[in-house]
Amino acid sequence: MEKRSAIFSFCILSAVLATVISGCEGTSGEDNGSTTVKPVIVVEDTLVVPSTEGSAVLEYSISNPVEGGVVTALCDDSWITGVNSDVEGEISFDVQENTRDIPRTSVMRLVYFYGEDTVQNETLIYQEPVPMSYDVNIGEAYFYGVYSGTVGDGYNKFMVYLSDMPFVDGSLQYGASQYMFVLYSNPLSNRANYPQDGVYEYVATRDNPVPFTFDNSSWWYQLDEDGFFGDFGNYEEGSTLTVSSDGDVYTYEARITDIFGTTHYVKAVTSESFVEN
Repeated sequence: MEKRSAIFSFCILSAVLATVISGCEGTSGEDNGSTTVKPVIVVEDTLVVPSTEGSAVLEYSISNPVEGGVVTALCDDSWITGVNSDVEGEISFDVQENTRDIPRTSVMRLVYFYGEDTVQNETLIYQEPVPMSYDVNIGEAYFYGVYSGTVGDGYNKFMVYLSDMPFVDGSLQYGASQYMFVLYSNPLSNRANYPQDGVYEYVATRDNPVPFTFDNSSWWYQLDEDGFFGDFGNYEEGSTLTVSSDGDVYTYEARITDIFGTTHYVKAVTSESFVEN
């Protein structure tokens, strides 16, 4: 009788263990399904194209692809046409000639369709300006920048200083020229305290700041050898500051017409960050 009871108890224990193990296996499978990694469109932040009319190709890749997934590309600006995504890993398109002496930008949006879901990413298309001659040309300028926090509807405010001589502890040297820009940018989630890539345009006001502008407190001036103000001038409408990045290296290109009609080109390439004010 005791032997039969032991065998019965063993059978009950085995059944319980089998149920527990089976239940664990089922739970594990559900966890694995719920933690499936979504696809990601991997594409460069900025693609530079020349000022001339022609064709361009934007390369991309899909991380964690899904069988049957399809990429479509969209661009709203009229100077970009013929957008085609038929070739896997490439978005081809045509650009019209840029006839102005300032660059222009557009956003190419990539959408990956898989099943009933989608993921998106985007690239800034930067078209170079038509080369022109300037009254003042500073092709190797020095940079100093200050991040001044948020203003208005949550836009970031930056002070960008460009000079033909190195800054000393953030100060302009005697005998140097300085170009100052008070600009406003959308905040960047992946790179806080940096301005967004794009073309910033001069606006003749300080009210209601909006992204991709610099206001009329921006100006240029020169210090003489004794530290007194020499030449100076406010900017006119049509003046621009272009910000572009390649990794941690930033390029700042100013194309300025001042109130006296003098044209200025100032360019600084730097990996220096902004100082917080």
